Amino acid sequence: RRRAMRPKVVCSLFLFVCLRCALFASALRRAASPVAALLRGGQLDEQLYSRQLLVFGRDAQSRLGKCRVLVIGCGGIGGEVSKNLALAGVGSLSLCDDRVTSDEDLESQCFLRKEDVLRRAGRAAAAAPRIAELNAYCDVTAVTSYSLDDFDCVAVCGGDDLGAFVALNDECRERGVGFV
Repeated sequence: RRRAMRPKVVCSLFLFVCLRCALFASALRRAASPVAALLRGGQLDEQLYSRQLLVFGRDAQSRLGKCRVLVIGCGGIGGEVSKNLALAGVGSLSLCDDRVTSDEDLESQCFLRKEDVLRRAGRAAAAAPRIAELNAYCDVTAVTSYSLDDFDCVAVCGGDDLGAFVALNDECRERGVGFV
């Protein structure tokens, strides 16, 4: 018997695929020439990105390394999307979620710990250093406020204010920023 995938896993996979497509489109649109942002000693770290280089090529990987991404929401899906983006090799990843870490977050987000709950840390501030450990080439920071001019793509991974998401989408369109 085949087991069906859980909705959270399917949603996370779909969001990752959409985000990756938006990132590559944004990178190709903004970067006139490939910039080797993922360099070690002047060379692209082929060992780290060997699988992606086979699929996407050097130019796309270099452009991806130049992308600046904002992830809004660091719950279960936000943590997974952030992990995947860091491992994909985006240049900078900013996490925005000032909600205080709770016991429920420990069940859905693998980058949060019990000590984060005890010290009442914000989700983004607690997860950012652990996500940064995944890839030394990806600059991961936690932010409490942001300007869309600083990003190439925005991924909304939490919240329930549809009106705010529609307004953010409209603002991203006006500025040429990818929105997922």
